[in-house]
Amino acid sequence: MSGRPPAAGPLLADQVGYRGSDDVLLRGALYEVWGAICVGCGRAKVFTETQIEHLIPRTVDPSVLDELIIYHGLDTDFHVDQPANLTVICGPCNNKKRDRILRTPGMTTLLHIARDHSPHVIRLVREHATARQVARGLTTAVRADMRDAKTRAEFMQHAPAVVQTLALLDEKKADFVVHRDIRLSLCGDIVSASLTLDAYGRAVSTWVEEFCGRPWREVLEDGVRELITYVADRADWAARNEFDETGNLASISTDALFTPMRISGCHRDGTRMTVEISGQMHGYYTAVVNDIDPWGPDPEIIDIGVDVHVIAQYTMTMSWDLTAAPVMRVKTDVWIPGTAVDVETSRA
Repeated sequence: MSGRPPAAGPLLADQVGYRGSDDVLLRGALYEVWGAICVGCGRAKVFTETQIEHLIPRTVDPSVLDELIIYHGLDTDFHVDQPANLTVICGPCNNKKRDRILRTPGMTTLLHIARDHSPHVIRLVREHATARQVARGLTTAVRADMRDAKTRAEFMQHAPAVVQTLALLDEKKADFVVHRDIRLSLCGDIVSASLTLDAYGRAVSTWVEEFCGRPWREVLEDGVRELITYVADRADWAARNEFDETGNLASISTDALFTPMRISGCHRDGTRMTVEISGQMHGYYTAVVNDIDPWGPDPEIIDIGVDVHVIAQYTMTMSWDLTAAPVMRVKTDVWIPGTAVDVETSRA
């Protein structure tokens, strides 16, 4: 018999975790550590759009949890309410996922990321807890409904003083993040990109657009086109291999493509300037595979619907020769260090 607490049993008093309601301090720590990205759709979200997400649902049966711990390679003292099982998700994605239990390589990857993030989340929550009154006040301000004119006026009046105090404590912390949505039409598909920019990123972004004389939409085209081809090939391979040697891929179509990205570096080497972007390319595909039904009285060809989700981690480098004309072509290289593929099937 396992000595681990029940799947959704109570946490100890000194443990950091989810306790059955929206803990804004915990959600804030998760939001910061996971980079403000929804785990469901991969898009950058503002804090008020997010909720705490259990990767393995709280409703999971303890016996099923034991099996999932082995399948995903988790720690034996794993608990569903601790940060090693928590992330942030937007409302629409949370409604879509609900209490689904996923036995997929992609979920294994997410759980291992959550395990790696867990110490940072715990540290942030405990640091905030020492000044809980201030933390709650600031969190309340962030969550306020700015559509109300009076609330908006109060926020505009007092926010500068908060930012000034923050800058006196740590200038780097006074920075803010914005998200630029970029729509690309490439390879017959529409790609939604979200470029996350802090002060450094905004400075580099302005330099790139002024130097090239072209918007980011055009600057990113070559690299994103290469990513589209890569994730499409991975989806095609996954659909074909879902049925070993028996299946024949009849069709595959793209449902959605999007990529959150951020500027992670900028450096100069002689006359060449290089900008580095890191991100994830998410590709959703629907395929139809013709397979043989082994359970019928006679061999029968049936259609199997296959949903494929590909996530490709990437680093994209773009470089310019500073001695060339402002509108010269950008040299782009893409490095993809890791890919996760989830496949779900159902009779079409």
